[in-house]
Amino acid sequence: MSVRSYIGPFLASLSLLVLLFNVGGFAQSYPENGKIVAIRVVQKSGIVPVHTDSQGKSVGGVTTHHPFHVYRVETPNRFFEFQEKGKSAHFAMGQEIRFRIEKKSIFTSPDGKERKYNVTDVEQK
Repeated sequence: MSVRSYIGPFLASLSLLVLLFNVGGFAQSYPENGKIVAIRVVQKSGIVPVHTDSQGKSVGGVTTHHPFHVYRVETPNRFFEFQEKGKSAHFAMGQEIRFRIEKKSIFTSPDGKERKYNVTDVEQK
């Protein structure tokens, strides 16, 4: 068989895969479920160092504060704490959530859009 006879089916299968990925044919699954049992807001500070700009003026030397919402989720066998950056909370106390864990991150979709949160602590019951 020649190479040309393989190109047609290869291109068809490749275009089908591209179509599935673009349309969202591979839905994300959220195998873990739990309940929000605690919420707290943590302020983290950062410092903008002093430096000289292009006109020779000294700028910087400012402390900035960033709010983080930290959530504690209780599952049947573990507790997870994860944080999100921002002023508004996406979860409420007592809310049931479904999520998946990948390395040091939790993925969930509280509002229909998948969001990634950093895991800060995991405890066994």
